[in-house]
Amino acid sequence: MDTITKRRLALEEAIDETSESIGALRTGPQNKESDKLIRALSAHLSVLERMRSALSTRDLPSSPEDAKAEAHSSTSAGIYFSPPQDHDEIIVKYKVEWSVYPNFATTFGDYVEVDMTQNPISIRGLEPGLKLSFRISAGGLHGFSEPSICYPLNIELSSWNEVDGRREGWDEHIENISSLTDKIEKHRQSLVWQRVFPASDSLLKKKKNGIKELFTASSKFTKHITRFRTKLINAAISMHHALGIKDIGHLYYLPVTYENSIFLVTVRFLDQHQQVQGLTLRWLTFDKLLRKKMASPAVDALTKETVNILNFFESSQIPLKRGLYLCYMKLHSSLNTIRVVVPDNLPSMLPFVHVRDNPHVTKEEWQWVKSTDINEPFEPTPAQCELHRQLSTATQTLLHDLDIDSDLVPGHRLHHAEIIEPSPDVSIILLLPRAEEVCSAPTGCMVSTDCSEQRRGCSSIPIPVFEMIHQCTYQPEFISTYCRLSIFLEHYMMISQYEQRKCLLENDIKVYKAQYDVLAEFQKELDEIWKNARWISRIATEARDKHVKVSRNAVPLGRLLAPLKPQYLDDTNDVGYHSDQESNGTLRVRKIAHLPTNRPRSLLGSPQESYRDIDALYRRRKISMEIKRRASDIDNKMENGNTSGENSTNHLPDRPTELRMPAGTVTVHSAYDCSLPRGTPVRLSISGNTTSSEVLSLVLEQFAKSSATPDTDILLPDANDYCIVAVVGERERRLKDNFPILKLQPPWSKGKLFVRRRDDLLAAVAIGNEAAV
Repeated sequence: MDTITKRRLALEEAIDETSESIGALRTGPQNKESDKLIRALSAHLSVLERMRSALSTRDLPSSPEDAKAEAHSSTSAGIYFSPPQDHDEIIVKYKVEWSVYPNFATTFGDYVEVDMTQNPISIRGLEPGLKLSFRISAGGLHGFSEPSICYPLNIELSSWNEVDGRREGWDEHIENISSLTDKIEKHRQSLVWQRVFPASDSLLKKKKNGIKELFTASSKFTKHITRFRTKLINAAISMHHALGIKDIGHLYYLPVTYENSIFLVTVRFLDQHQQVQGLTLRWLTFDKLLRKKMASPAVDALTKETVNILNFFESSQIPLKRGLYLCYMKLHSSLNTIRVVVPDNLPSMLPFVHVRDNPHVTKEEWQWVKSTDINEPFEPTPAQCELHRQLSTATQTLLHDLDIDSDLVPGHRLHHAEIIEPSPDVSIILLLPRAEEVCSAPTGCMVSTDCSEQRRGCSSIPIPVFEMIHQCTYQPEFISTYCRLSIFLEHYMMISQYEQRKCLLENDIKVYKAQYDVLAEFQKELDEIWKNARWISRIATEARDKHVKVSRNAVPLGRLLAPLKPQYLDDTNDVGYHSDQESNGTLRVRKIAHLPTNRPRSLLGSPQESYRDIDALYRRRKISMEIKRRASDIDNKMENGNTSGENSTNHLPDRPTELRMPAGTVTVHSAYDCSLPRGTPVRLSISGNTTSSEVLSLVLEQFAKSSATPDTDILLPDANDYCIVAVVGERERRLKDNFPILKLQPPWSKGKLFVRRRDDLLAAVAIGNEAAV
């Protein structure tokens, strides 16, 4: 007897029993209690009949919708889907199958998930290095639905760190510090340790727990130790005893200063059921605390500052949601510290923008970044093209939000030595300025620097503070273990040195020296673990090094974000720079699979070599009489429909003699900073043979005239710094200077024309997509 038959028999028996109970109640005496019981049994009988109807129906459920597969690691994948919308069958499970064949000629494995709340469904224990296809089916009482194929059809089970070799991650850091903790604990249990540092609690004198003893030295040992950190630890211990609280929270990184008073503030958030009561404590509402008149101006100033302190701590404990992020690293140096720029509303992370929901980057995707850096010939795969699109969009958004001048974008770099993984659900790709601009020099006024960052919605904090906040948010177990070990080792190393100096016997000196050497070795291991975990300090040092070749750990954005395009057999008949059609309108589809794509040669060097100085980027000159005469000649030729007269040879770019084409009208939009809104159009009537350079001169002049005021001279930009491009969707084609614009063929003739700077590669595409929306 199968399971369905057993269920059906049990259900029929339950229905009969319920029906008999209802009949017996209806024939018996009627009262409120019996009526209530009859209504409850009737509802139960209705549910049982629905279950019987479901068992009698042998239809299979519909297939899941919007199935998608993602690689979560080199041995695991996630299956995302939406349950079928139109279905009457009960879904009790889902089955995931995978194969190396897209047609599933042979199934390599399957997994059945019975937890209906699991979405995505995680598949673990897969063989690394394979390209697998996945499909998912919905399971009912009578079988599974038709499978839905997951897209993309093939996903590679690999990881980015397979390209250059694996770096130590947080799993290794936690394992190393746990191993060190075990070794230290084992040493503490040794007989030598027990004799040298006996746990003599009975010999400890009882200390007073009053407030007066909070900042006073309480032992002979502390009189000989004058380190600031030891005093803070002793003060915290005294605070524990005085308030009767074991956990006094986290220390705020800035002291609150008022005249000659300095306050060190700790913050601890408690749930309602965790409120601590004690003889020395009294709870107040925050509103009442702010309204209360304090005994001294110093305490009053401290109370007012608590609002900023609480906001900082609350925001610093918020982690990023799952995904891949692009972060911007910018430093400010002063006389005694180096500060890092962080968002005001999330100080535990660098300024960021969300790239995608999947934090995992495969080997195939990261190989595109690495091959871009070394100009290695390659032909991009669909996965690499998708990452290129995602990074391009994220870069444009991040630099715009941070108000980075578009002329400085090509000098920025993408750090490709590693992907930062603060937690298993968050991955970070770093965006760096030029080596000279990673860390700004002291300006003599931190207030002006802070104001500049506040306009961007950011602030700056010292790097050690950021590291502590960052790890408290994403790796609290690691940082708490590190702090305990660091305090323990420093404390007993100082005791060993102190007792060694006090000893008179040579044997005692050797014993304490041996203990000190063991503890020093432990401290060395702990420092190495901490050094490897401080990723921002390591990357900041590399990014600021001006003598290291840029391509070692970073790739210029101009090279990385150059449009991915196919390579063609012959470029001599190309009607425009990177145009897809010949002059006769025939589509050129002679794409060579064995000839890989190379990056433009002009973007191979470092940003310092590939681009002009910043002053040159902003170079403008007054419009001269010659240019006015040149523009006037072009206007006259357009009115006469002739662009090849004798008078034009001295002022227009040389080009081959061509057949005269009919005149037409073009609309060109702005995609650069010209004191007008980006996307401002200019409509021109031109002849069929008017070239791109001629139209460029007219457009630049028109924008210069429109943006000038009556009291200022007209400044015309250098045309050599600009170009005309055609944009279709997310694709762009830059036109040659001698290319007649009216000769553009579909699909480029159906797109939009933009004027942009030659080094601002993404400006036109971004504005074109905004206009499309």
